[in-house]
Amino acid sequence: MAAVSLILKAVAEIAMVLFLLWGFINENKLVRFEKKIFKAIKKLRQKRRALREEERAKELTDASFPSEYETERRSADKNTQKRKSQRSRVA
Repeated sequence: MAAVSLILKAVAEIAMVLFLLWGFINENKLVRFEKKIFKAIKKLRQKRRALREEERAKELTDASFPSEYETERRSADKNTQKRKSQRSRVA
């Protein structure tokens, strides 16, 4: 188990050193790649932010109306109960 982790660490370190050397040799390609990655991350964050804002706006509109419906329903229930009790008295 320990030998496997040591081998994995060594392979990762060697790969990192090779990647750094390649980066120094092909610096222009690396910079273009980094710019592409940053643009992709920026677009993704903008999309997520827009979706989050839409969800918040929807929650606010949905949250404001149920309370009104709840009070209307409660008042309607009270009115129907009063009517039922009045009918039973008359009959």
